[in-house]
Amino acid sequence: MPGLDTIDPVEEAIRNETREFLLVGLSRDEKRVIDLYYFDNLTMKEIGKVIYLSGARVSQIHSMVLARLKERLSSSYHKEAV
Repeated sequence: MPGLDTIDPVEEAIRNETREFLLVGLSRDEKRVIDLYYFDNLTMKEIGKVIYLSGARVSQIHSMVLARLKERLSSSYHKEAV
C-alpha cells in the first residue's frame, strides 16, 4: 500500500498543467506570488519577505492576477460555448 507521501503521477501532471496555465502571460512578480501562494502555501506576508514587497502589495498583485485569470477563464468558456 503506498504511503501518504507517495506522489500520484496523474495528480502531479494535473498540478503541473494547472500551474503552467495559471502562470502564462504573467510578469515575474505575478508568477512568484501565484506560485508561492497556491503551490508553496506561503502567506501574503511571507511572500512579501521573499520578493521584497509589503504584504499589502502582494495582496494587490494577487487580486489583480485573479481578476485577469477570471476574465481569461470566462472568455475561454464563452469561446468554447459558441
